[in-house]
Amino acid sequence: MLIKLQFILVLIIKQSIKENYANQWDQWVCDSGERINRDELCDGFVNCKDGSDETVRHCIDFKCPGYAFRCAYGACISGSYKCDKKNDCVDGSDEIDLLCKESINNLSESIRGQCDDTRLSLQCKSGECIGTEFICDGHRDCSDGSDETKELCSFYECPDFAFRCGYGACVSGSAKCDGVMDCADNSDEENDKCHKQANENAFSTSVSTTTTTTPTTTAATAKSPSLSPDRDDYDNDRRCRVLQPDISIVVSCSYQNRNISCDQTLRAESQAFISCAPGYKYRRRRNYVPFITCKGNGKWSHPLFQCVPICGELDEKDKDKVVRPWDVTIFRKTINQYSPVCSGVIVAHRIVLTVAHCLNRDERTIDMRTNQYNVVEGFYKFAYKEGDVIPTGRHDLEKISIYYESNANDYRGLVILVLKDHISFSEAIKPICLVPGRFRKHNRLHRVESKENLNLGLSISVEDSRHYLDSLVANLYDDTNGPQVEYLYVKHYKIFIKRHMKRYSDIL
Repeated sequence: MLIKLQFILVLIIKQSIKENYANQWDQWVCDSGERINRDELCDGFVNCKDGSDETVRHCIDFKCPGYAFRCAYGACISGSYKCDKKNDCVDGSDEIDLLCKESINNLSESIRGQCDDTRLSLQCKSGECIGTEFICDGHRDCSDGSDETKELCSFYECPDFAFRCGYGACVSGSAKCDGVMDCADNSDEENDKCHKQANENAFSTSVSTTTTTTPTTTAATAKSPSLSPDRDDYDNDRRCRVLQPDISIVVSCSYQNRNISCDQTLRAESQAFISCAPGYKYRRRRNYVPFITCKGNGKWSHPLFQCVPICGELDEKDKDKVVRPWDVTIFRKTINQYSPVCSGVIVAHRIVLTVAHCLNRDERTIDMRTNQYNVVEGFYKFAYKEGDVIPTGRHDLEKISIYYESNANDYRGLVILVLKDHISFSEAIKPICLVPGRFRKHNRLHRVESKENLNLGLSISVEDSRHYLDSLVANLYDDTNGPQVEYLYVKHYKIFIKRHMKRYSDIL
C-alpha cells in the first residue's frame, strides 16, 4: 500500500512539474521581471509595462509569415494593417510616407531630389548626393545620417544571406555578433542572440579559469599576503590596462554607474565611453561601438578607435568672416623679432601649405632654415619677440620642402611646412579639405583684394557641401592693366601633400 501511495505521489509531482514547465514555456519574461503570454511578444502592441516586448533587442530575429507585415524593429503584424492610416507597429514603420504615399515608379525620383547624376540616386537632407550602393548599407554616408533612417530603409528587402538592421538596412550576415557595430543603430550587436552568446562565452571562460587554477590554489595561498587593499582585483590579470587615447577622441570611464578616472588600471565590468573630440568625426564607411567594457580576463572588449578631423566646414556665423578656421600666418625671424611675411593653410595636424615666394629674402634668395620661421594660427599681423606671449597658437618648424611646377618660375612652387608639434583642432581651428579625385561642382571663392604681403599664400577654395582647397595666391604684381594675381593650383602637388600627411600622422 505504501509503495502505491509513493508511486501515485511521484506521478502527481511529475505532472505538476510538466504543467509548470509548460506554463513557463508559454510565458515570456519582460526585462522588468513581469510575465506575459509568449504569443504577445513582438506583435506590434506593448504588453510589458516597460515596453521591452516590442524592442529591437528582442524582436530583431523574429521570422514573419508571408501574409504578415514586418515592422522595422522585427515585430509581425497583419499585412492588412500596412498603410491603413493607423500606427500598428510601435515604431510607426507601417505608416511611413515613402511606403504609403509613393508609387514604386516615383520613389527613385522622390529620393533623388536635386541630384542631376542618375548614379547619385539620393539627395541627403544635408544636401549632398550619394550613390545607390551607399543607401541603407549600415554606414552613415550622409553627413546628417539621413541615408540610414527608418523612414528610408524600413521597407527594404534584404537577401537571405544578409542581416537586417533594426531600422531596415542590410549588412553582411557575418556582421552579426562580431563585436563591431555594422548597423548604424548597433542592432547587429544589441540583440538577444548576441547577449546569449556573450554570456555563454563568459561562462566558458569562467569554467576554464576555474579548472586550470584549482591545482595551484595551495601554492597561491602559501604566498605572503599583498599589501594592496584591492588585491583581489589584480588576481588573474583582472584589471584592464590604462586607456591611452589619441587627440581625436574623448574617453570617460565609469564603474557601477559611478564616474571614475581613466588614468589608472580598471577593474572588471568598468566601462569606457568613447566619443570624437571637438573638431573630429567618425571615419567614413566605418562604425564603432561607443562603449567598451573591461572583461574578466583583464582585456577590453574592443580597441580604442580613431576619429578624423572635420575639414572644410563653416558654421553659419563664420561664413561672412574674413578669417577661415584653416588660415595661418607665416612669421620670419629678423634681428630681434618675428614679423609676418605671408599666409598659409592647414591641411593636417602638422602640415601647412604656402608658396615659394613666401620664403624669399630677396629676388634671388630663398631661406630654407627652419629656425627662421614660426607658424601662427589664424590671421595675425603683429610682430613679436622671442619670449613674448601671443593670444593664439604658435608653432616651430621641423622641416621645409619645396616642389615646383615643371618649367615654372621661382614663384610657382608649393612649400610644405612640417610643424614640430601638432595643431589642436576644434570648432574654431580645423583643416581645409583636399579636392577629391572626381570633383565636379566648382564655386570658386576669391579672397584677394589688395597687394598686401599677407595675401601671399592665401587659400582659394571651391565650395560644394564643404570647402576644398583649389589654389594658393602665388604672386601679386602691377602691370598696365592694374593689380594682377598669379595662382598656384594645388591639384598638381596632391601626391606630395598626401605623402607628407601620411608620414607625419604619428600623433594619431
